[in-house]
Amino acid sequence: MSDVGDSSVVHDRSGGPVQWLDANDLIDVIRRFAVSLELRRTVLDDLNVFPVPDGDTGTNMASTVQAICASLDIDAGSGVDAGGGVVDGGDLNAMERTCHAIAHGSLMGARGNSGVILSQILRGVAQTLASAGRADASVVAHALMVGATGAYGAVGRPVEGTILTVAREAAEAAAVASEAGAGLSAVVRNARDAAVGAVARSPELLPVLARAGVVDAGGAGLALLFDAVVDVVDRRPANDPDTHGGEAADRLPGAWGLSGGIGTGADGRADGRASGQASGQAGGQAGGQAGGQYEVMFLLHADRIDDHRFDAFRTTWDAVGDSVVIVGGPNPDGGGLWNCHIHTDDIGAAIEAALDIGRPTQIRVTDLAAQVTASRPCGQPASGAATPSAIPSATPSATAVVAVANGVGLVSIMRAQGASQVVVGGQGANPSTGQLVAAVEACRADGVVLLPDNPNIVAVANQVAAALGEGPPQVVVVPTRSVVAGLAALTVCDPDASASDNAAAMQIAADSVVAAEITRAIRASTCDGGPIAVGDWLGVADGVVEVVGTDPVDVVVKLVGRLVHDHHELVTVFAGEDSDQLVTASVERALGDVHPQLVIEVHHGGQPLYPYLIGLE
Repeated sequence: MSDVGDSSVVHDRSGGPVQWLDANDLIDVIRRFAVSLELRRTVLDDLNVFPVPDGDTGTNMASTVQAICASLDIDAGSGVDAGGGVVDGGDLNAMERTCHAIAHGSLMGARGNSGVILSQILRGVAQTLASAGRADASVVAHALMVGATGAYGAVGRPVEGTILTVAREAAEAAAVASEAGAGLSAVVRNARDAAVGAVARSPELLPVLARAGVVDAGGAGLALLFDAVVDVVDRRPANDPDTHGGEAADRLPGAWGLSGGIGTGADGRADGRASGQASGQAGGQAGGQAGGQYEVMFLLHADRIDDHRFDAFRTTWDAVGDSVVIVGGPNPDGGGLWNCHIHTDDIGAAIEAALDIGRPTQIRVTDLAAQVTASRPCGQPASGAATPSAIPSATPSATAVVAVANGVGLVSIMRAQGASQVVVGGQGANPSTGQLVAAVEACRADGVVLLPDNPNIVAVANQVAAALGEGPPQVVVVPTRSVVAGLAALTVCDPDASASDNAAAMQIAADSVVAAEITRAIRASTCDGGPIAVGDWLGVADGVVEVVGTDPVDVVVKLVGRLVHDHHELVTVFAGEDSDQLVTASVERALGDVHPQLVIEVHHGGQPLYPYLIGLE
């Protein structure tokens, strides 16, 4: 947009489609996309049709785009107003700021594999538009290609028939139209039509989708982006009741169907389950000892930075709660912005303390209900593991561990095994890059080993080092795909060794564990073992339904029987929040009877969605 700031250039919006995009247009696209995703979030979740209750592609994509919207709101002090408009009329600086906000929000807010890939697409588009000059038809087409290329580069084993195919075919169609001399409206319509076609053909490329009678969830979500672009370019008013429809939206669920069955996650990998550089400086604080039932989070805006008042704010928070994390810093305009997090019993005092500094916005209060995050170096004795609020170590260690788990029992066990920070999350509740960054910042160590403990969180974890930038702590990801693998990794962590040395040993320990899950089918489907009815008990290992039955005890015994080998000595069962005590006791007895050579351990995990998690070592 080399001439966007030239006063001689007039963006004529008197009639007909717009010929090039300015900052206001980009903001409008993102906000419409966010609304469209939110309206269809459940439908997209249901397209993630592995027949267990953890489909989250729509939720992850919607949360990622909502984080971008929040990033645009944060930029209000730098030229973008809270309503989404550019204050100074859309000059070059406004476009650069807007694109930066989109790129930064994408990086920090990405959730799950689908969110990470979407963030790569949006970051590539935003960075290209910020630097290329006027966002006319040719520039937009090029930006879409950059975004698609970046998405393929972010996936280790790209698979066609996923969100990747949708991004690439849409970009290629836009390029063809642009090279033929088409205007912006025709270019984006070509992209949208190609995206819709790619989604419709996804079952032809992935047989697992064809067997299930559905399309790829991530691709369907991405197609909604092109509806939003077409609406903005063609000047459809935001309050038009049909604005959040369109060729892609009209096909959900409709012709794209929801017939049940086993499908893929929107992660570009056919496993049946569902980087960049952050700008600015981030700092964190973890401390306090008071504990609290409520998690309070908000963004704190200040027109000017007063160090004395800010120190008083930190002191107050240390007194009224714990798990204090304050991430942020100064803005270019001399003010400041911080993302603030605390666990407290006094919600009012936590919020009021911020009023002496500036304006709290996007306030969120959550009743933790025993969901806790504690601080303690890996390897430290677990004498206080059951205490909700452990006191952080005063002496920094060489290595700390950040792990992800969901369920009060699993969180406590992670702490007992030495996790320095436990981020509450997992299947169906993926944490964002920003949440993992905050946890790493709260560690008192030269290096941090990050355990995602879920296949859908690995890609997000891999972005943390880039988001933090250079310098300590060193962040190393051990790509654990289950909580039981994460627990095994924790047992060999040495707090006095480097993060790299620990990661090598922890990877070996994690790989030595066989992880399995027991859950119930939420929809009719099929698997290699035959048909699946709603309510059936499913034994799942490595993303594959191995056993189907009506008796949970029988399913557990058969699943363990398939997975156990002569070298195994221990079977650990973690009972979830939906487990039955009598059934759990029967599971323990049956496993002992059938496998007398094994040690059987049963623990309360409290995890949602999966009544039983199983680990064989």
